[in-house]
Amino acid sequence: MKKILAISNQGYMLGGGEYSFYDLFTRLSGLFDIRVIVPQEGELAQKFRQSGLETKSAALSSLKPLHGWSILKSLAIYITICREHKPNLIYANGSRPAFYGGIIGRILHIPVLWHCRVNVPDRYLDPLLTRLCRRIVANSRATAARFPKRSASKIQIVYNGIDLDWLQIRQTTRPAFMQANWKSMLLVARVSKMKKHDLAIAAFETCAARHVDYHLFCIGDPDPFDPDWSRSLKERTAHSPVADRIHWINQVEDLRP
Repeated sequence: MKKILAISNQGYMLGGGEYSFYDLFTRLSGLFDIRVIVPQEGELAQKFRQSGLETKSAALSSLKPLHGWSILKSLAIYITICREHKPNLIYANGSRPAFYGGIIGRILHIPVLWHCRVNVPDRYLDPLLTRLCRRIVANSRATAARFPKRSASKIQIVYNGIDLDWLQIRQTTRPAFMQANWKSMLLVARVSKMKKHDLAIAAFETCAARHVDYHLFCIGDPDPFDPDWSRSLKERTAHSPVADRIHWINQVEDLRP
């Protein structure tokens, strides 16, 4: 059985990238021998262990220049892990795992796949990572556009998967406050500036002014690094002409209702 070393950028469920990472490898677990590595203990590590996947915690040091010694220590730890597991592929879920995985892959002659989920370029890291990684999976065309055309042969666009069987389970009941004639729109994302909730809300207000049955559900927790952004958006929508049709809901495991 082929072996995969799957390295996460986070040990906790920060956002959609972690949910996608978890779903991918729990579904591949019967097809490959998978070892998951997280940089710190957290909910993501717990969920993987509950699913029966071997999961280990090993620090991914910051890539800032002042952390040079810590970077070398992290590289040494991950090289040891790779020599023990002997993976056929290193999967890097984020740019920091791609940095460490890419260097280790070059040293140990292991191909590295970088799953890139952010469309913001990094002018310092991107040129290095595109050289170190054998393949880059981008989760959208916008993310793929982050890279120069000369890297196009390495890039494959793969959209995040949707479990259609799970979505179509009929036993799901509608919450009591939702009326049958509502046309509900879901905005599922952590409430951070880069997710552009302000643009989505403005677009909804324009549409909702003409359609009284439209409702917007913003599902996701505030960005822990910028909670003021969430508060400002909620204050804005509280004074919106369609305030009664904009609903704020924290992160939920099951958003089907």
